[in-house]
Amino acid sequence: MPTDARTTAQPVTGSTAGPDDPALRAAAAELTPNEVEVLRLLAGALSDREVADRLAMREVDVSANALSAVRRLGAPDRATAILRAIHFEVISADALPPARAAGQYMTRRQKDVLPLMAAGLIYPQISRRLGIAEATVRGHARSALWCVGASTRHEGILLAARTGLVTTADAWPPLRQTSPAEGEPA
Repeated sequence: MPTDARTTAQPVTGSTAGPDDPALRAAAAELTPNEVEVLRLLAGALSDREVADRLAMREVDVSANALSAVRRLGAPDRATAILRAIHFEVISADALPPARAAGQYMTRRQKDVLPLMAAGLIYPQISRRLGIAEATVRGHARSALWCVGASTRHEGILLAARTGLVTTADAWPPLRQTSPAEGEPA
């Protein structure tokens, strides 16, 4: 069954550059007005259809602008690109959806999983990083999303950013202390 590339995190974690990379900052500054506006509206956890309606655009154009912004920012997915755009002050953090829950009942492991999700890592990569089973990672992720009041990964990362559980600095994969596992960039 085919997956939707717009919402599925890819196994590649995008740019290995960090949050202070001048090339990424320059790329962020060169986003087109349409790319910026699409990211701003997607930051509010709107669907492509809702963004298209608000901008009087076709859904395919919303997707194209989002994909272009994701690539320019070296991000693996939309949520990570949005965090990077906020970090580079291309869009305001005020664009994030209002917090629904503070996540105060989250476990340590649920809090460990959220920043790795914000960096665009997929469940097998998170599993290897934390040294726990992939099914356990999925359970922690599902519970963490519930704790912040989200129904999707994308929305959960944005709500976690609104509540301070993740920061824009989490939009880059953390430095690793051990050698890279198979399938992860060095």
